[in-house]
Amino acid sequence: MKKLLLIILCLMLIGCATIGKPINESQVSQLKDGTTTKQEVISIMGEPFDKTITDSGDEKWTYVYSVIQGRLTDGQVREGQKLEILFDTNSIIKKHLFLASTTQRPKI
Repeated sequence: MKKLLLIILCLMLIGCATIGKPINESQVSQLKDGTTTKQEVISIMGEPFDKTITDSGDEKWTYVYSVIQGRLTDGQVREGQKLEILFDTNSIIKKHLFLASTTQRPKI
């Protein structure tokens, strides 16, 4: 995750950056806690941006989409989406969280 933040920071200086691919909310709505398997998630969402193991031993998949337009000094439009999926030891979704936002920074 530190690499992702470093990449975003560097790209902000350039003026325009896109990371990942847009996350379709209709696909997210197909994910059901307690029933959807890892294989079904891959069929619906594709491969995740990142896979990690939590301290409790559960696997967490993260899907990320981020767009930054405009240089740091001109005002920026930022669009971001993040989907986190936590799987239990049986490879079933334990819980998932989808966040989306768009912000515009004023000119400096």
